[in-house]
Amino acid sequence: VAPLKAFPLTLWRYTDGHWEDLGQPGVFSYAEMMRVPGGLLFVPRTHTEAAGFQTTGPLRLSLDEGRTWESWPIPQQPRRCRTDYSGPGGGPCSVAVAGDYVFVTSNFGWIRRNIRSGGWEDVALPKRARVHEFDSGSYGLLTLDDGALIATANNPFSDSPKGFFRVSKDFGSTWSAPRANPGRHSDLGKVDGSVLYAECQDSSCGWYRSADLEHWRKAT
Repeated sequence: VAPLKAFPLTLWRYTDGHWEDLGQPGVFSYAEMMRVPGGLLFVPRTHTEAAGFQTTGPLRLSLDEGRTWESWPIPQQPRRCRTDYSGPGGGPCSVAVAGDYVFVTSNFGWIRRNIRSGGWEDVALPKRARVHEFDSGSYGLLTLDDGALIATANNPFSDSPKGFFRVSKDFGSTWSAPRANPGRHSDLGKVDGSVLYAECQDSSCGWYRSADLEHWRKAT
């Protein structure tokens, strides 16, 4: 099946019982829309059969509910958004929102930018050892509704060391010590509000959930 042809997006807003045409935000149909405080963020993407979805730039940000837009180029985008996997939530050059910050993460490194001030800045994560021979040594990113960040180091191979994660409560300025994934062997990859979920690699042991990012219990 041929991929769908990309077309320019038009944005509409529904309020007080009617639709308002806000025009075109300057992105095409593969773009992903995210909510930021007071506005919207579009992450432009392309799609090919060989490479799947790839993040392109620039990001498009509106802080007035879609009426006006500004462009945020991704620094060193061709290198940063290469094809290596960068963890839960997407492929290379994943984009996430936590509080007033937009994050771009990849094996090349993590950067963040406040939606109201300043430019891009590096987020320095602690170095970590590889947990298997194919491990890139990078982290994936999960974000909770309360602004907490989860840097994941999952390990899909059950005969190797367990995966682990780190937590940041200040938008990536500092990080906790490593915390082991729960159960015999599990991967972190699901968030519901401010609850974190881990799925056991062995289907017989199911799911775990944590509301405080320290203690886990089985999820039914």
